[in-house]
Amino acid sequence: MLRHFGSGGLKTVATSSGEENVKRLSYEGDPGAYRVEVVATRGSGDFTADVTIP
Repeated sequence: MLRHFGSGGLKTVATSSGEENVKRLSYEGDPGAYRVEVVATRGSGDFTADVTIP
């Protein structure tokens, strides 16, 4: 999920979608401070996160 730090605190602005092993997240918003959170719902192992900022 993508979270934004704003005047009202930390808010979720986007969540992922897609197949079980490949998730995608897209968001167009205001400049500022954001945090990407990765949460495993089952299993364990490594993950890769790619971030593209235009």
